[in-house]
Amino acid sequence: MKNNRVNIDRDVQSRQRIAATSPAPKREEKPVIPEPPPKMTRRKNKSRKSPRKRQTRLVPNPDPSQKRKKEDGRPKGTYKIYSFEQTKLGFMLKYEVPEVFDLILSLSPKCKRKAPPVIIIRTVCAASPDPSLRKPKFFRWLEEYERSGVMCGRPTLPTAQRIVYYHNLRKHKLESRQREMEEENSLMDNSENDFNSIEQ
Repeated sequence: MKNNRVNIDRDVQSRQRIAATSPAPKREEKPVIPEPPPKMTRRKNKSRKSPRKRQTRLVPNPDPSQKRKKEDGRPKGTYKIYSFEQTKLGFMLKYEVPEVFDLILSLSPKCKRKAPPVIIIRTVCAASPDPSLRKPKFFRWLEEYERSGVMCGRPTLPTAQRIVYYHNLRKHKLESRQREMEEENSLMDNSENDFNSIEQ
């Protein structure tokens, strides 16, 4: 029994010596896969605003055989009807060239909403020598009125600032027109004096 124990101890010691002297087995290294570069994303421009959409209520179309209730709301695809002076074109004509506005209403046929035809507006404004009727905004709003009529998306209402602005605008326009008339009169007087002097 002693001899067997001595042999076992020698075997254990010899294995430990061999393990200490022999190099450790190398581990297999896995291939390193490089990571893809990060994607370049465009930074969103926060200052750019999205186009404003008209807010409309989605309500079902009413049954034509039944009378529509006020609580049902406006049918889809329809707009509210305003008066002519609440449109952009009518507001400009009323407060910037009131004489033209009154003439247009007097020539247009009588109706509930007082919506003059486009042909009358074009005829009267073309015959007027007022420079305000040659502005780009006038032609832009005239096209809008010809396209949608008095069913504009939002009415143009008079405010204190707008009334003051148009009052000062008419005042400056009147003063400039008076200066032009005075210059024309002075030129006519000078031409008459020159003509009289030539005759004498």
